[in-house]
Amino acid sequence: MFSDLSARHSGDYTCRVSNHAATVNYTATLSVKVAPTWMKEPLDTAVLLGAPLNVECAAKGYPPPTVTWYRKIGEGMSLSPESSEQWQLLENMIWDDKSRSGTHTVRAQNGTLSAPATARNHQGIYRCSSDNGVGPPLVKHINLTVHEPAHFEGSGGNVSSVRGQSASLACHALGDAPLTVHWTHMGVRLDLNSYRWTVSEVRTVDGLRSVLQLRAAERADAGEYRCHAHNQFGRSEVLMYLHIEEPPEAPKAIRLGGVGSRWVRLVWRSTPRAGVYFTATFTALLALPGANSEHTTANLTLDSSNDDRFMELQS
Repeated sequence: MFSDLSARHSGDYTCRVSNHAATVNYTATLSVKVAPTWMKEPLDTAVLLGAPLNVECAAKGYPPPTVTWYRKIGEGMSLSPESSEQWQLLENMIWDDKSRSGTHTVRAQNGTLSAPATARNHQGIYRCSSDNGVGPPLVKHINLTVHEPAHFEGSGGNVSSVRGQSASLACHALGDAPLTVHWTHMGVRLDLNSYRWTVSEVRTVDGLRSVLQLRAAERADAGEYRCHAHNQFGRSEVLMYLHIEEPPEAPKAIRLGGVGSRWVRLVWRSTPRAGVYFTATFTALLALPGANSEHTTANLTLDSSNDDRFMELQS
């Protein structure tokens, strides 16, 4: 007789009877059925968006229990047994995240709930059930929370404006609130106390939209801008460029640089700028200019020495 039967009493027991004539053995197997108990009890879990997910659930008992994962369907956080809840069996589920492009997989294998990259729609209430038919199943509910670090979708791109006119740059930061956004120009944080700059922010469903408005663009405002965002889970930035277009300055210090029998060289000074081209218009002085004077226009290919620009016209 066992006063306190437990799993350790399982095994083969042999009864041996003997007398002067013979010895007889009889072996019987005792299997003690044991209700499941936790080996690795699952706990509430928080994971970053895009990070791997692994939640273990393991139990022991006899017969060995079967571990099954379920996901709560529908809204609401009630875990009361009396509530009319619906649960989805998880084995190898593939979910399409409707809010953003992409297909995300979550698996429940060998008692482990896993996903190679956690998606926003993985967040919810899960149930791990361990059952071997001995007594009621062992059940644990957990809450899986997905935290989204600050980040941007896509690239910033280029923005063009005309000198003296307004210009605006916009970025849309995604992530868990509270999100904080600031702007830099050529690596220097913008002083928003200046009357030249204003920043407007609008909260969105999935983040924060920030618009940087420049009242009157100047040449010095051109260049690299970065929108920086951060929250308690991470930080990110997006790069964009502002191009300022303006009429070219008139050439200065025009002079004759040389004359040949079939060519003439002109020299002038100008500030080198990308996208600026020069043309020359001249009139042969065979007669005084009049209404019918013929003009010739030539596109110039420039050579330079320091700040001097010169070209040759050939006949």
